[in-house]
Amino acid sequence: MASVLIRDVGEALHARLKASAEAHRRSVENEAREWLRAAVVRQENPNRENLVTLARRLFGSENGADLAIPPRSENPERPPPDFSGSEYDRGA
Repeated sequence: MASVLIRDVGEALHARLKASAEAHRRSVENEAREWLRAAVVRQENPNRENLVTLARRLFGSENGADLAIPPRSENPERPPPDFSGSEYDRGA
């Protein structure tokens, strides 16, 4: 298996890498490996869609799925539900 040594990373980048590693419960080395893998995948497929662009492409106004959102008003058509009864208590 090949190895890579990266020098002079910089304190800010190292801090971000370390925080990301902690958030993903990985070692800093494993997190750096994952960042590198993800960067290579993005470079190999630069036109890959993210979730937002995919949703807009599939459900956007140009595809006939543009829904009119009614404006909010002070007087709703029906009263909001009342969940204050004892049957809604966790202990019930």
